[in-house]
Amino acid sequence: MSARFYEAPMTKREAQAFLRRAREGLRDAEQALRDGNTDDLREALGEVVGSAVHVQEAVEEDHEGDSRGIRGVA
Repeated sequence: MSARFYEAPMTKREAQAFLRRAREGLRDAEQALRDGNTDDLREALGEVVGSAVHVQEAVEEDHEGDSRGIRGVA
């Protein structure tokens, strides 16, 4: 039997903060696109993806069917 490390479920407040960062990143990406600035676009998209992944990882099941989850979200 292997020992498993379980992270506590993410709170709704934490999830909302990550989603807010992703939304701000999208706004920044749109502005960078309008400005034609590839470096800023790349940076903004990294923020979008990174923030969204934190929430996605909390709700996705691992290979054993377990998920970290978000408290209060079924």
